[in-house]
Amino acid sequence: SMPSNPFGALRLDSRFAACVAIGLATMASQSCLKAGESISKTGEAVAITKESGVHHGLCVILGCDGGDATLAIELSKQGNFLVQILDSSAEKVEKARNAITSNGMYGDLLSVAQSPLSELPYADNLVNLLILTNPRLDGVSADEIARVVMPNGVAWIQNGKASLLKFSPQEFRVEEKGANLKITKLWTAGMDNWTHHAHG
Repeated sequence: SMPSNPFGALRLDSRFAACVAIGLATMASQSCLKAGESISKTGEAVAITKESGVHHGLCVILGCDGGDATLAIELSKQGNFLVQILDSSAEKVEKARNAITSNGMYGDLLSVAQSPLSELPYADNLVNLLILTNPRLDGVSADEIARVVMPNGVAWIQNGKASLLKFSPQEFRVEEKGANLKITKLWTAGMDNWTHHAHG
């Protein structure tokens, strides 16, 4: 038998189709957003290496970059860095580790660790490129950055104009790169030409 209102089912189907369309559009939008974020971080990683002039060696990122570790992943993909992320928050470290693992990247060349940022777990003059993701990250000191960055190495501070860190002009050259700061450690009297942390 015919329904009393043959158009009722059609209206219901139309509403269902509209809901599906909205859902698909939302998923597509989120997918595009994630792709856009990835593209943005890829460009950011390329820009940092270009603007810093550092293209290989030990890269240390202080702060988990929102926990998604995208910047670290993109830097690691360049293939010339040993990338290590440090953060004092166990929750952020776990989130970053999961993100790296899900990308199949976790291993010798890319890792993350929980560590107090007031005492960086590196020998003097060891780090080629140090990236500070937050210009006011708790616990970080200019003295500790100065200790671990090697001569001619660079500390890169994201949105560095908001940073309260002060670096000696006798030991560092500070340059504005857009909203960021490039801080190059200079050779000073008493330094030899051996760039490794221990003589062999």
